[in-house]
Amino acid sequence: MCAFAVAQDRSTHATPPNASTAIYITHVAVIDTETGQEAQDRTVIISGDRISEVRDSKGLKAPAGKTVVDLRH
Repeated sequence: MCAFAVAQDRSTHATPPNASTAIYITHVAVIDTETGQEAQDRTVIISGDRISEVRDSKGLKAPAGKTVVDLRH
């Protein structure tokens, strides 16, 4: 599994996600930059220029037509 570090912008001025351009980066390890804790096998969903969601990859299916980057070895 690849490691993929992300930091989520928690400001109230975030641009609303654009669902039509969402990119699903699947099967990554996400490191919480505040606590250092690692979450395995996650999907990072990027909408526009923002991380819109981080979810468990197990059982997750991207909607048809979305870009999926699968980082499993």
